[in-house]
Amino acid sequence: MKRNHAASLIHGLLLALIMASSGCEVKNPTEGVRVLFNEDPLTLVTVEVVDAKTGEQIITAAEDGVRLSVGGKDKLAVTDLTEKPQTLFASRSGFFSFAIAESHDVSTAEPVKLTLTAESGGYLSTSSSITVTSTGGTFTIVLIHRSNPPEGITSDTNFDGAAGSEGTITETIEISSQPDPRTGIESSLRIPEGTVACDADGEALSGPLSASVTQITLNTEESVSSLPGGLFTSVTLNGVAHDTVFIPAVVVALELSDENGRIAQTFDRPIDVSFQIPGDTVNTQTSEPVRDGGTVPIWYYDDDSSSWVYETDGTASGPDARGNFTISFTITHFSYWAGGWEDTSGGICEDGLTVRVNGGFTAVDVKFRKTSDGTYFSALTKNVSSSDPFVRLSESPDNIPITVEAWYGKDPVGSVDIADLCGADIDLTVFIPGKAVTFSVEVYDRDNPDQRMRPNRGIYIDDNGYRKYAGYMKDGVITIYGLTEGITYTFWVFHENTWYSGTHMIGIESSVELEFAVEP
Repeated sequence: MKRNHAASLIHGLLLALIMASSGCEVKNPTEGVRVLFNEDPLTLVTVEVVDAKTGEQIITAAEDGVRLSVGGKDKLAVTDLTEKPQTLFASRSGFFSFAIAESHDVSTAEPVKLTLTAESGGYLSTSSSITVTSTGGTFTIVLIHRSNPPEGITSDTNFDGAAGSEGTITETIEISSQPDPRTGIESSLRIPEGTVACDADGEALSGPLSASVTQITLNTEESVSSLPGGLFTSVTLNGVAHDTVFIPAVVVALELSDENGRIAQTFDRPIDVSFQIPGDTVNTQTSEPVRDGGTVPIWYYDDDSSSWVYETDGTASGPDARGNFTISFTITHFSYWAGGWEDTSGGICEDGLTVRVNGGFTAVDVKFRKTSDGTYFSALTKNVSSSDPFVRLSESPDNIPITVEAWYGKDPVGSVDIADLCGADIDLTVFIPGKAVTFSVEVYDRDNPDQRMRPNRGIYIDDNGYRKYAGYMKDGVITIYGLTEGITYTFWVFHENTWYSGTHMIGIESSVELEFAVEP
């Protein structure tokens, strides 16, 4: 075993982290180390907030440029990495890490259920529900940039509106999205003169106004990945929520804001909304195509519950010259709005299959996509560790052919095709090309070198500019796969809104022992 006393930056990053965390009040740094690291591993959750077009983590200049709030029925179980209760996070980059309190019993049978809401300047905010088991996990939230959306999403903004001092809109505001290049469909918004718009706190908007309409057509992989809740999600009908496959014909996001940053949430009277759907749209309940005079269910996305809530029926008129139908309706509050039906053709099984991941890995993401068109059921994505290499599904869509994939960062490292998610358990074999290196890290007091400990903490690795989760270091030991000899890698630890990084060049050895002293 090679012993490296030079500061491979796992060494340096941990020292920086410990020194920053212990602070001046801790007289003995080893005590600070022990409090922070020398405990059983936490149930660790990491969240990436990425741009819908680039797929990259959102990076901002401001320290709080990307914000994440955690809600849901188990939100009180959420802590920072030092186990202090925390549900609001902010960062310069679209990456967050938090834990589930040790006092909260987490298991596959009793998972923690949370709602994550992400926002950043210039982007449409959105939320997503996650389920956390004892192994934790890595989750991704996709945000749409209004001025730079991906293919399949179009947007436009009107800056001509205004409201008086008491919030009354002085002139009717009308705006439409840019037409979708493939189908020509577009969405529009009309707010009548005299309407009073208020934010979530009941404060009226005033002064110059900007209104935007963003249309999601769900005809590209990027647009589907931007769908709030994903394809397999919760819908609420007649006050009762249930999980289902929900593939709307179109989704539209509506926003109105003033120069003070207030964002309209409610209106004192109905406002007019219309969107178009392609002429080949099929009612999944009847298997019949949409016709002139037919009804289309209208739903809005509730961020608090991460559920699509049925609101009303819209009436189809058309087709127009391109074969598209227009659906018109009125609303009194803003959100994501969608027209479409549940896909109940396959049904839902209460107990889904179990995926057993085999091969050499520390942590991989297991994803599920429809084999027919490649769209992902993002709500089912799970991060799997070698210590618990299973994905145990429940309440899963039935009778839909699925491709199960393993991903290590941005690289697919294994896949298997299955008939549906409700059949026999399956094996998913992972192969990560490259070298596997086991790192062992020890921390000791310079004045008392016999007093040593091995830390517990998640580690991330920079892979060609993409920061990916390498795994959880247990008692100072972790094996990282996919490395290349002669390459210097940057390793990262995230703690209290700060990244700490360090480098190490991979040699011929398969194990490296790192040790470093903590200054008294």
